Amino acid sequence: MSMDGEHARGVAILLAAATVFSGWLVFNGQRRRRRAAEYERSALLNNQWADKASDEEAQFAGVVTIDDYLGRAAEAHTKARIAWRDKHYDEAWGNLITQKQLYLQHAIREKFSAHELLALDASVDVHMANVLRMEGRHRQAFLHIMYAMMAGRTSFDIGAAERVAVYYRRAKLTKTSLSDVLDYARAHCGRVEFTEIREQTAWWFSKEE
Repeated sequence: MSMDGEHARGVAILLAAATVFSGWLVFNGQRRRRRAAEYERSALLNNQWADKASDEEAQFAGVVTIDDYLGRAAEAHTKARIAWRDKHYDEAWGNLITQKQLYLQHAIREKFSAHELLALDASVDVHMANVLRMEGRHRQAFLHIMYAMMAGRTSFDIGAAERVAVYYRRAKLTKTSLSDVLDYARAHCGRVEFTEIREQTAWWFSKEE
């Protein structure tokens, strides 16, 4: 059974984002390199799932059931919360990557649309932004909260704007107004890709130099 075009596009978006995202992490110190390795392992597994997606029986032979994906994702999230509470940020990050991986496997099995895939993936970035905030990495945190508040959403509501504003102030963007940031978010809300938001925030930060 083959995936429809919408579903395939969503999987491709997330896998492309995983590749670029892991490369970006490598340039952020030794702790980021360890996290990049976690993401690379996740991306490789995700690619294997995508390659097999056209043959449902082969794809899921000997693999855990769909209920297990969500259960294991919940367990990974719980471990992440415990780790960041104890200030074990690398461990928290690794568990959030695992949560993303399990969510993607769930989405592939259920044949989510591109919109649904992005929404599920981006939901984890709220917590990634929180971990980065606790580490004092406010620019990276801002990137993740932008993705979390924009990807897979039908609208950029007041709650999303307020959360972005908090991270915007921490990131100390003095050459780009909050109004411009929110206008961008409203205009591109929905099927925006992580790489697109990464490029946009990088441009904003380049003006600070």
